Amino acid sequence: MLVVEGGPGKDQPLDEVVAKWKGISAGDGHSWSFDGPQRATQCAHAIRARLRPAAVRIGVHAGEVVRDGRHLRGEGMETARAIARAAAPGEIWVSQVVRDLVHGSALTFSPRRAVALPDGRSLTALASEAPGNQELVRTRKGR
Repeated sequence: MLVVEGGPGKDQPLDEVVAKWKGISAGDGHSWSFDGPQRATQCAHAIRARLRPAAVRIGVHAGEVVRDGRHLRGEGMETARAIARAAAPGEIWVSQVVRDLVHGSALTFSPRRAVALPDGRSLTALASEAPGNQELVRTRKGR
């Protein structure tokens, strides 16, 4: 899941950017689900590059979501939203779960701080460093 805080307005739709990374809208214009955390993180960097970076805070998490009509909800979305709200302006923060799942990829991270979650738990967030011009490494034929 990827959540953008302080980002896209109605004049800055991100459908084209998100479509490149095969994201599925959560129905609110600033949250999406992806088939993997590497795609979500790469898309987060593309979104930040498209918007005014200093005004945007992005959170990425891998967890369960439920489709409720045209909307996505659940623990995964709420966690990504909490991470985005805690992120420093201009930064992309990810959960440790994301970092563990993309281990071995070209993505790099640096530790940030604990983020309080809506259910009272907390998790340590990491900042995703800019990957430069690297494209997502396709791990399966045809994808």
